[in-house]
Amino acid sequence: MVGKVPPATATWRTAAPLLWPGLGVIVLSFGIIRVGVGPELTRLLDNVHWTTAYALAAALAWLGVRDAGPAELPARRVFAWGLTAYAFGQVLWDVQVAVGWNPFPGPSDLFFICLGPACALGLWRGFCALATPAQIRTIVLDAAALTVSVLALTLALYLPRRGDLGLLPLAFLVAYPVCLLGALCIGVVMVLTFRPRVDRSWLLFLLALLINGMVWMHWNSLTLDNALEDGTWYNFTFSVAAVLGGLGVSGWRLEPSADPRWQRGCDWVQRLLPLLLVVAAAASLMVGLSQPAITPAVRWSLGAGSALVVILATVRQSMLLQERDRLLEAEKRMRTSEQRFKALVESAHDAIFLLSETELIDCNPRALDMFGARREQIIGQSPVALSAPEQAGGRSSAEVAQAYFAEAQAGRTPEFQWRSRRLDGTVFDTEVSLNPIVIGGQPLIQAIIRDISARKRVEEELRLRTALFEAQLNSTLDGILVVDAAGRKILQNRRFAEVWKIPAEVASDPDDARQLRFVTERTRNPKEFVERVTYLYAHPTEVSREVVELVDGLVLDRYSAPVQDDQGRNFGRIWSFRDITDQRRLEERLRQSQKMEAVGQLSGGIAHDFNNLLTAIIGHLGLLRDRERLPADMVESFGEIDKAARRAANLTSQLLAFSRLQVVNIRPLDLNEVITQLTKMLRRLLGEHIAVQLDFSSERLLFNGDASMIDQVLVNLAVNARDAMPSGGALRIATGGAVRKNPATDAPPEPHVCLTVTDTGTGIPPENISRIFDPFFTTKEVGKGTGLGLATVFGIVQQHHGWIEVESEVGRGTTFRLWLPRLLGEPAPESEPAPTAPARGRGEVILLVEDEPSVREVGVRALRSHGYRVLPAANGQSAL
Repeated sequence: MVGKVPPATATWRTAAPLLWPGLGVIVLSFGIIRVGVGPELTRLLDNVHWTTAYALAAALAWLGVRDAGPAELPARRVFAWGLTAYAFGQVLWDVQVAVGWNPFPGPSDLFFICLGPACALGLWRGFCALATPAQIRTIVLDAAALTVSVLALTLALYLPRRGDLGLLPLAFLVAYPVCLLGALCIGVVMVLTFRPRVDRSWLLFLLALLINGMVWMHWNSLTLDNALEDGTWYNFTFSVAAVLGGLGVSGWRLEPSADPRWQRGCDWVQRLLPLLLVVAAAASLMVGLSQPAITPAVRWSLGAGSALVVILATVRQSMLLQERDRLLEAEKRMRTSEQRFKALVESAHDAIFLLSETELIDCNPRALDMFGARREQIIGQSPVALSAPEQAGGRSSAEVAQAYFAEAQAGRTPEFQWRSRRLDGTVFDTEVSLNPIVIGGQPLIQAIIRDISARKRVEEELRLRTALFEAQLNSTLDGILVVDAAGRKILQNRRFAEVWKIPAEVASDPDDARQLRFVTERTRNPKEFVERVTYLYAHPTEVSREVVELVDGLVLDRYSAPVQDDQGRNFGRIWSFRDITDQRRLEERLRQSQKMEAVGQLSGGIAHDFNNLLTAIIGHLGLLRDRERLPADMVESFGEIDKAARRAANLTSQLLAFSRLQVVNIRPLDLNEVITQLTKMLRRLLGEHIAVQLDFSSERLLFNGDASMIDQVLVNLAVNARDAMPSGGALRIATGGAVRKNPATDAPPEPHVCLTVTDTGTGIPPENISRIFDPFFTTKEVGKGTGLGLATVFGIVQQHHGWIEVESEVGRGTTFRLWLPRLLGEPAPESEPAPTAPARGRGEVILLVEDEPSVREVGVRALRSHGYRVLPAANGQSAL
C-alpha cells in the first residue's frame, strides 16, 4: 500500500537517536586507536567500543521486540535475550580487566557463547510455526551436516596446534565460531527451505553471523600460532558485526517471496547441498591430515566427522529424492486439479473475473457471453467500464466500487447487487461476490457475477402479485385465516379481526393459542367449535362448511378447505368467515312475509266468504227490524243478534286488513293529529289504572296513510299493552322523525316518521320475540285473544311501506317503533263533499249482479223496499 513504512525501517528510525551516537563512539574509539596511543589507552578504547556496540545491539533487538507482529515476536524475543547476554558478557569482561583478573575461560566467556545458540533457537522458533514434519526433518539433517562440517573444519584447524592448551580452553575456542557458524548454517538451511523474502534485515543478520564466526575462527587460529600482533582490527570487526546483528534481528520477519528466480535459485542450491556437504567434509579431512604432527586422535575425529557428514548427506539425498517424487506427485495432482478447476470455471453459469486493484486480468467464457465482448475488449479494462454510470441510490459506480474493493482487500467477502453494463450499452442487474485470493504470491480479487435480471423481473412480478393479493385479501368482506399443516397461523386479513372483534394486541400476538382462545370464547358452543376444528386438523383433505353463532348474536358462515398443490401435497388449511347476520334476518323476514302472505290469502278468502254470510244476516235483521208492531222480546233478540253479527264483522274486518284485501283510503295525514283524535277513546279503552303519556314532536309529521287503519294499529297496540299491565302502569306514545334506511330494501336512507309505543308491562320472553307477528299466535288464555292483533299491525305497516322494531325486557316492558315514509311539503287541501239526502226510487230498474244467493236476496229486498225495480243476476252471463 502506498505510503506504508516497512517494519524494519520504522524500527531503525525509532533507533536512530541511539544508533548514530553509538556508531560515532565506535568509529571515534577505533580512529583514536589507529592514530597511535599507548597499550593501556588502546585496551581501554577497545573495551569502550566493544561495550557500546554490544549494548547498542541489545537495545536495537528489544526495540524490534516492541514493534514485532505475532509471527515475529517469539524469534525476536530470543534474539534479544541472546544479544543481551552477549552485552552482559562484555560488561563482565570490562570488570575483569578493571580488577586485573582475566582468566580463560572466565565468566564472561559463558555469556559470549550464548549468542550463537540464542540465534539458532530464535531461527528455529520463527520457522517451526510454518514447517511441516518433512521440512523439519530436512532442516535438522541439513543443519546437523553443516554444523558437523564446520566442527570438523574447526577441529582440523585447532587440534594440531593447541600446544599446551587444555581441553576446556580448547572447547571454548571451538565453541565461539562453531555456535555462530552453526546458527548461520541453520539460517541458510531455513532460507533454502522456506524461501522468505530476503530483505536488508535478513542479509544483515546472516552477514553478522558469518563475520563473527569467521573472524573468531581466524582470531583463534592466530592466537594458537602466537601470530596475533595487532588485534584492534578484529576488535573493531566484532563491534561492527554486533551492531549489524542488532539491526538485523530488530527488523527480522517472515514474508513469502513471489520472485520465481529466487525460488529456482533456492531449489538449485538445495539440490547441490548434499554434494557441498560431502565436499566440505572432504576438505576438512584434507586440511586436518595436511597439518604437521597430526595425532591419531585428531585423525580419528576428522574421519568420524567426515563419515558422519557423508551419512547425513546420503540420508538427505534420499529425502530429496523422496521429496522430488512427492513434488512430482503433487504437481501431477495440481495439474489435474487445475484442469478440473479450469473446466469448472469455464463451464460455470456465472461470470468469473480476476482483478487487480485497478484492472481486469482474466475471465471465463461466460463473462464474455454475459457482457457481449471479446477477450481483448475486457482484459486490461477497469471494472467500472462494465458498470452503469450510477448505482442504486444515485452514487457513482466508481465510488461504490472503491468501497467494496477496500472491503475485499481487508479480508472480507462482500456480496452485493450491482447494475452492470454490456458493451452495447445495455444495463442489467447482477449479483456480485468479491473474494480475496493470492496467486503466485500476488494478492488478487476474484469477482463472481451472476445475471439476476430475470430473477428481478420475477421478483417484481411477485411483488405486484403479492400487492394485488394483499389488496384483494384485505378488501374482501370475508374474514380470511390461513394456517400451516401444524395449525400455526400463516396470515390473516383485517376483516378476520373485524368479524371476530379481535383486539389489536391479540391479533398481533405471535402466540396463536391466545387468538384461538379468544375466538373460541366468543362462540355460543365453544366445546363443539373446538371439536370441529380439531377434527378438521386431523382430516386435512376434508372440506367443511358450517354456521357459527356468536354470543353477541352475530351469525357467521364458516368455510374451510385444504391448501394443496397439483401433486396433492397438503400445506395447511384456509378458513373464511362471512357475517350473514343481516342475511339471516332478511331470510327470516322473507319467511315471515311469505308465511303472513299465505295466511293472509287464507284468512282473506275465509273473511270474504264469512263477510257474505254476515252481510246476509245483518241485511235480513235490518229488514225485520224495520217492520212495525214487533213484540218487545223479538226486538231485544234482534238487537243481540245484531251485536253478535257486528262483532263478527269487526273480526272479518281485521282479517281483511291483515290479508290486505280491505279497501284503503290513502291520503296525507299528520301523525300528531291522528293520535290526538284517538286519545279520548284510548283513555276509555285502557281504563283509569293505566296512565297515558303523550310526547309529540314539535314539527308536523306528514305521511300518506289510511286513518282508520292507523287507528286500528294504535288500538291493537294499546290493547296489547293494557293486557300486559293487569295491575296498572304507564303507556307512553311518542312521535318523531329521522332519516332511516328500510332494512327490507336496498334503497338509500330516506326521511321517515316514527310512532313509538312503550309500556311498563310484563315484557315478552326472548324466545317469543320472533313469533309475536305470526297470525293466531297468542300467549293469552283461550277465549281472551284471537292472535290477530299484532299480525294485523304488521300487515298494515307493510301495506304502508314501513317496518316495525321491537325491544322488550321481561318484567320491565316493551317498546314498539313503527317507521313510515315521511311526506315532505304541505299537502293540497281536500274539498268537502256536498251533503245528500237518502235516495228513494220511483220505479227505476237496477241490475243487481251477486254470486252469493243470500247476499243477492238481501240486496233485492232492500232495493225494492226503497221503490226500485230490481233485475237479479247470479253471474255476468245471466246479467247480459
